[in-house]
Amino acid sequence: MSTQASQSSQQDPQRKRIALVVGLATVIGVLFAGVSAGVDIGWLGKNEPAPPNPVSTSPAGGTVPSAGSPPVSSTASGGSDGAAPTPVGPTQSSPSGYVVVHPLDELRVPKPGLSCKSTRVDLDRFSSKSSSDSVPDGTDLLYSDCENGGGLANYHAENFGTGPLRQPSAENCERDAGKSAVDVIEAADARPGRTAFCVVTDEGRIAWMYLTKRGPLDNYENADLEFRAVVWELKP
Repeated sequence: MSTQASQSSQQDPQRKRIALVVGLATVIGVLFAGVSAGVDIGWLGKNEPAPPNPVSTSPAGGTVPSAGSPPVSSTASGGSDGAAPTPVGPTQSSPSGYVVVHPLDELRVPKPGLSCKSTRVDLDRFSSKSSSDSVPDGTDLLYSDCENGGGLANYHAENFGTGPLRQPSAENCERDAGKSAVDVIEAADARPGRTAFCVVTDEGRIAWMYLTKRGPLDNYENADLEFRAVVWELKP
């Protein structure tokens, strides 16, 4: 009895090794057969690479990245209303041929003073002068407490109107000068950072004026005004 038990215990490991070898051979055979037949064996944990992000074509012929693609950055001119105006170089021109003749700079318009003095603004000369003499030709805007009730008004300019708070193109400023025309703006209504004008001068130049400072109002509701202004003309 003990001899038979000993022989049985010696045969058990051999049977286990044989069964293991047979099992492995069976698995290998199944895998080989599956690969040969083109069967998906992704259940084994094999990770397939993710497909690239699809790209669709826009109606204009360009490409539009799909969701998940990194955004395409673009630059645009501009800024928000009320921001400080961007300086302009003296040779910058617009597509239609306008060129800067007076770069963005300070233009001070002093209050008229007493005895019906007036301040004459000549944007073609980028100048202003307060005087009681007769108003000379070439005066675009007049700031007076007698002739226009105490405000800045059009005198000989072709057009004088409200403008954007951010520096526009010469073409847009010319459009706004006519489209948003005003007769007179009183100093009390002029707000630094919130008031701007577009002007077509008597010589056909385009000017943009952005109010940066207003002094205290006097008894006539007038005050010193300070602008940042730029003037364009058509390139010869």
